[in-house]
Amino acid sequence: MIDHSIKLKIISVVGKKYVTDDPVELYCYSHDNVSRALSWVKDEYELKADLVIKPDNANQVKQIINIANQEHLSIVSRGAGTSYGGQFLPIEGG
Repeated sequence: MIDHSIKLKIISVVGKKYVTDDPVELYCYSHDNVSRALSWVKDEYELKADLVIKPDNANQVKQIINIANQEHLSIVSRGAGTSYGGQFLPIEGG
């Protein structure tokens, strides 16, 4: 779970509308096709994002990365979630 003060920093960058920690949203963004197909992945790792952030531009991405580095947080980028490789699974949260 991300500390509320960190969440507020991120909201100040992208706006409240583009940041969520809603459990349903987190679940949807924490899986891809490989995690659905391979039950051991779910058994081995929690696979739960702490926060979903939808930046609008490169400057916002840069600011989010800076915050994550300062706070020692993992960042997992995601596209459509159709991968079978498990590249974006939030194994360590983030």
